[in-house]
Amino acid sequence: MSLIIMGANVHVDAQRLEGLLAFPVRMLVVLFVFVGSMYIGPLYVLGDQVHYRKVYEGLMGLSLVEGYIYYTESIDSLEFVHFFFSWLAGRYLDKDIFVSIANSFLAWVAFGVFRRWGASVVVSAFLVATNYYLIAMYFSAERLKFGFIFLGLSLLYAERLRLFYFFSFLALVSHAQTVIVYAAIFFRIFCGQVCRFLLTGRVSATFLVVVVLLLVPVSLVSGQLLSKFYSYYDGLRGFDELLRVFVFLLLALYYARDKFGALLVFVPLVLVVMLVGGDRVNILAYFVFLYYALPVNKGLNAGVLVTTVYFLLGSFEYVSNIFEYGSNKP
Repeated sequence: MSLIIMGANVHVDAQRLEGLLAFPVRMLVVLFVFVGSMYIGPLYVLGDQVHYRKVYEGLMGLSLVEGYIYYTESIDSLEFVHFFFSWLAGRYLDKDIFVSIANSFLAWVAFGVFRRWGASVVVSAFLVATNYYLIAMYFSAERLKFGFIFLGLSLLYAERLRLFYFFSFLALVSHAQTVIVYAAIFFRIFCGQVCRFLLTGRVSATFLVVVVLLLVPVSLVSGQLLSKFYSYYDGLRGFDELLRVFVFLLLALYYARDKFGALLVFVPLVLVVMLVGGDRVNILAYFVFLYYALPVNKGLNAGVLVTTVYFLLGSFEYVSNIFEYGSNKP
């Protein structure tokens, strides 16, 4: 009996220690991302950053309306949030400082999301600092970065409906790709509501309110969605395009308690990959996999560890290319 009590006390003490370490570790990771961004960011001058740097400089001195017209004509994007922050920051900050601050916000939010999903402090910190998809958002996927910041905030405040809707709205008008995430989430909820209606004849009022409210930002980005669809659609994709999303699906099913629910979440992701390819969707499938895998042993499991090492190697190559070529690709 005494051994059981001692074991319980050790477990409680370990949880308490991790709780105490969470904030300082989070701050250290954010600082690491900021310093790394300030050091590496100025070297990334080719690829996507050619256009982003040109637009950032071109926005200086323009009014809000003039700037938005210039922005949409320069990079063929109607998404307002990245434009607005670029337009505002351009009056006061060098672009690399602006991006480093944005990266710090993304690191802060991502750490909080991973912890909320059940990851340990160490696993959360390592993912934020080294994950390939986050590295890509730090240095090249600039508009998607803002979409993920507000997507993460909406997940952190999912239980507070007003904040959830506010951050979801900002996520959707930040990057049209976030629509896929919310579509996956609500497809699962929708199927549950259909089952509930068939069994009881009732539908959740909260679900209906959220659906109606989210129709507003979705309608605002519908033009951008159609534009992206036509630019990427080239007929139905083959199995090679689906391979990675199926890997993440199988891993998610292995770790998920609600396996049918996990399968429903992946249905929209698989459909989108079939239509426009995996490049823009695999990142979403990976984070869905993390949602199901991180609660298992606080992320210290084979699925998370193997994928983390795999993407760590990709991150090394990504950063090495920036040093050597000024872009993430040779």
